[in-house]
Amino acid sequence: MIKVNLLTSGGRTSVGPSTSAESTGDQKEIQKQGLVKLILILLPVIGMYIYELQNIPTLKGERGSLQ
Repeated sequence: MIKVNLLTSGGRTSVGPSTSAESTGDQKEIQKQGLVKLILILLPVIGMYIYELQNIPTLKGERGSLQ
């Protein structure tokens, strides 16, 4: 049988809605963390794209001269 832990780290359950000021602060923090994670995911992709833009024409030129 699967057991589900419904307790938060403080030992209380969070069943009811939180206050609007608290949820707004939490929402902004979640959005901030999401933006940081998105940037960290996209940074290597953008770096590789720039690297390829700079090196592919050079490599094509070398291949043409070798042929």
